[in-house]
Amino acid sequence: MEKSRYEKIRVELFRKDWVECPTCKFLFNLKDTSQWSGLIHKRCGQRLEIVGHKSEMTFISCLVANIATDDSSRFKKGTKVYLYPPLWGDGYQSIKVIGKDRETNKFIEMIVSEKKLSNFKLAKVTKPDIISRFSNYWNNNPDSVEAMYKMADEMNKRTALRSSENSMNK
Repeated sequence: MEKSRYEKIRVELFRKDWVECPTCKFLFNLKDTSQWSGLIHKRCGQRLEIVGHKSEMTFISCLVANIATDDSSRFKKGTKVYLYPPLWGDGYQSIKVIGKDRETNKFIEMIVSEKKLSNFKLAKVTKPDIISRFSNYWNNNPDSVEAMYKMADEMNKRTALRSSENSMNK
């Protein structure tokens, strides 16, 4: 009986920091973040438990927000989305996010205007597929976590300012 990629497979180290994935038979280094997320072999998506290796990531700190308007084409109002860090120099006005699609209920990536988001906060994410997507962007070191708190505060201030300006213009 074949195991699902979502079930963890226990594997032994091939040599120091090297593992052969039992699913795709690819040999990779555990320090290579393009191949290993800390939970998932990125090449084939297989969850692995590395016997004798302690650096497995069980959660990642990440910025999250909610969709504030119902005019989004792919997300319902209130949908929780996971935010990538600023990827281009627009002052974080267009944000790459991951959230559940309103029709398929599967996680999708999209670029969303920050005006369509509200309730920015820091969250500990434990979903392996989300961790694997963000492992090159967010991490759990104290400086990163502090920076994320500051970003969430700044984004919430922007949202509050925009709301007060809209109410004054009505």
